[in-house]
Amino acid sequence: MYVCSISAFNAGYFSRIPGHFTELFTFSDLIGTNIQILQYFISAFSIFCTFSFFGGLLLAALDINISATAERVALRYHINSFLFLVAFLVLWFVVMAMFAFLDYFKITTFTILVLPEFIFQGVLIFYFWVGYKYDHGSFRSVLIPVLIGLVMFSTASGRAWLKSEIARTDGIQSLFLQDGVCIDRKILRASSNGFLLYNPGMEEFEFRSKDTIKTIFQRRSCS
Repeated sequence: MYVCSISAFNAGYFSRIPGHFTELFTFSDLIGTNIQILQYFISAFSIFCTFSFFGGLLLAALDINISATAERVALRYHINSFLFLVAFLVLWFVVMAMFAFLDYFKITTFTILVLPEFIFQGVLIFYFWVGYKYDHGSFRSVLIPVLIGLVMFSTASGRAWLKSEIARTDGIQSLFLQDGVCIDRKILRASSNGFLLYNPGMEEFEFRSKDTIKTIFQRRSCS
């Protein structure tokens, strides 16, 4: 599942980069752990667990059971396939409208960019899980949507991560080349052969071999 998700992530990531840069990376380069991505999802998962715990305590104190209500609604859609189709189309339209809204206002925050896909896949997985829980579907009917949701969410995350990464003004570093030239670039990916770089000034991507780079500074210092 890790290889599947990280492959889908890279597919979405490189789909927004013109050129054939994926050919310069080995398979191990592509499936290697990206520390920034890992740190983000660990932090997001921790916040989600904390929110769920305290939110659950608050709802229990108020005698509110959102889970039971959501399950009853999902069961209605399992019983009536027409209602499910209508609800699916409404959900799809709302999610597409959210994507259009984010694109129109040029929002580049990663968490906000992946939120529509997270909602869409999360609602579908919950629907099939409720069906399996109340004997309206087999375990396979849950497993397949989970795998599809994992691939779709990972692909969307890859596209959103690159869009967020190149939009940020921080993270630009100075690279002194072997010929004495200094360039300011954002290092996107490192491979066994070199670095995938982004030129903020020209808004272009480039790949430079490790042999051509003499020194890398932690921040911009060429100018």
